[in-house]
Amino acid sequence: METLVDFIVRSYSEKNLWVLFVGVCICAILMAIAALVIGVGQPIDGSNARIQILDTMLNYSQEEAYEQIKAYGETGRTVCVFTTLILDSLFPLFYGSFMSLILVFLFQATQYRMLIIMPLLILLVDYVENTHLAFLVINFPEELPDVVYWANLVTITKWTLVGLVLMAISFGFFLRNRKHFFLEVERRRTNFYDK
Repeated sequence: METLVDFIVRSYSEKNLWVLFVGVCICAILMAIAALVIGVGQPIDGSNARIQILDTMLNYSQEEAYEQIKAYGETGRTVCVFTTLILDSLFPLFYGSFMSLILVFLFQATQYRMLIIMPLLILLVDYVENTHLAFLVINFPEELPDVVYWANLVTITKWTLVGLVLMAISFGFFLRNRKHFFLEVERRRTNFYDK
C-alpha cells in the first residue's frame, strides 16, 4: 500500500491536476448530453417518477430499476449501454485520480497519508457498478433480481465512499488552514470583547 501511496504522491503536479480537472469536465458534459438523449428528468408515463440514470440514484428497488430502464426506450437503452461501458469507464478514472491528487496536496506530509488511496476504492466500486448496470440494460426485458440487488448494493457503497472522500477533503482543508482558522477565531473574540 505504501508503494501505491508513494506512486500517487510522485504523480502530483499542478499540470496533472489541471489535466484531470479538464478530463472530469469534458466527461461530465458528454454524460449530461447522453442523459438528455436518454430523457433524464422527463416524467415516466403512468407514474409520478422521473427518468433517472441508475448510478446517479442513491438507492433503488428491482421495480424502480426496471421502471427506469423501460422508460429509457430503445434508443435511450443503446445510449445508456454506450455511456456506461465507454464514457463511464473514463469518468471514474478522471474523477478518482483528481480526488487522489487533491488528497495528496492535503495529506502527503501528514499521518493521514493513507487517505490518498480512498478515491481508488471509488474507482473500483464504480467499475463493478457499471458492469452490473450494463448487464441489466443489455438483458432488458429479462429481469435479473440478483443483479439488481448487487447493483444497488454497489451503488450505495459508491455513494458512501464518495461522501467519505468529500469529508476527508474537508478535513484536509481544515488541517491545512487550522492555524489561520484559530487565529481568526481569536481575533474575532478579541474584537467582540473590546467593544
